[in-house]
Amino acid sequence: MRRRLLGAFGAGLLSRLLQFAVAVLLARAIGPEGFGAFVFATGAALVGAQLAGLGWPMLSQKHIAGMRGTGEQRGLRELAGSAELTLLLSACLLAVLLAAVSLSLADTALRSGLLATAGLLPLVAWRKLRRQQLLGLSRPALGLSVDDVLPPTLVLLAVALGLAGGAGSALFAYGAGSMLAVVLGSVVLLRAIGRPRLAPWSRWRSWSGEALPMMLGGLSKVALARADVLLLAPLASLAEVGLYGVAYRLTYLFTFPQVIVGAVYGPRIAAAHARRNWRQRQRLQATAYRFALLSVVPLAIALVWLREPVLGQLFGEPYREAAAVLAVLCLAQTLGALAVPLGNYLLMTGGEVRYSQLNTIAAVINVGLNLALIPRFGALGAALALTVCNAGVWCAEWLLVRHSHRRAESS
Repeated sequence: MRRRLLGAFGAGLLSRLLQFAVAVLLARAIGPEGFGAFVFATGAALVGAQLAGLGWPMLSQKHIAGMRGTGEQRGLRELAGSAELTLLLSACLLAVLLAAVSLSLADTALRSGLLATAGLLPLVAWRKLRRQQLLGLSRPALGLSVDDVLPPTLVLLAVALGLAGGAGSALFAYGAGSMLAVVLGSVVLLRAIGRPRLAPWSRWRSWSGEALPMMLGGLSKVALARADVLLLAPLASLAEVGLYGVAYRLTYLFTFPQVIVGAVYGPRIAAAHARRNWRQRQRLQATAYRFALLSVVPLAIALVWLREPVLGQLFGEPYREAAAVLAVLCLAQTLGALAVPLGNYLLMTGGEVRYSQLNTIAAVINVGLNLALIPRFGALGAALALTVCNAGVWCAEWLLVRHSHRRAESS
């Protein structure tokens, strides 16, 4: 357990450092507008990948952990094959639709961004599936490395070698890194479970019904985090996306410890829930939440205090304009980080429907707030919208988890 946690922590730390280095070097090299184009295309691809996955990546993590415990090898292969076919068909169809929509746009910058998104989407969706499958196999360090380390590594190499002279070449490197991640993850998966096969129709339909709420919840969560970037481009400018992007990248460091702990504790919470071991389930959740508090709050306070010199020294003088945005995002991301262990607990203990409903409502509210605030305040309006929604999600998930504990104690 301790070795897996340390391995996952090391992989997560490396990935965040790489992504941070990419943000610093790329923002300096191509300026706010070019960096905004990169942030927009990769952010839109992540949202599209969540939609295209139809919940199968999270379903895979949940059931792989359970099936390995019971030795259901045939079920593992059927789950892997069904997830693969469903996700790839969905991702390719969505990419074609996006490309068709982009060709009808008059705004050249926005059209180019959507075309880049269409090209990245199937690769990113496939990469996300591999990540969750490896997490289900109790390989958190490898799963996180496949998803979060390889793509930024290739972008960083492209920048270091002078090959990323614009957003287009940086996005190409990101796509190549995603493809390499899929190949590596596939090799590990094949060795662990054997050749995938398709499940019978009845089982596929049952899995699809279970996966759909997970997709809605996950999509709402990603949309809640990315609606700002997606709406800033058409409602403001790519330069505003670039300013918001550097501030967001700094605060993105807040969530990585929670993601790491969730990758290790999630399968254990699911296993304790399956055994009806309520006390162990609650103890694991409490440990993960305390870790979130201790890891994020001091960092947020320090970053708010030093926001202007940090932005100017790291990214360059043009990015000092994002100081107010960074201060607001520190609060937003602190609330988001504290919600990570709560949401993971709900997903692993049968609360996926409520999780989905809650995050869907929050995502809709977030879009509405962005539409109202971005035209007037630009990137600052997007940060304010995210703060309000993250506060609501954190509060609601805390109440749901507390109710779950009380119900378990009374049963």
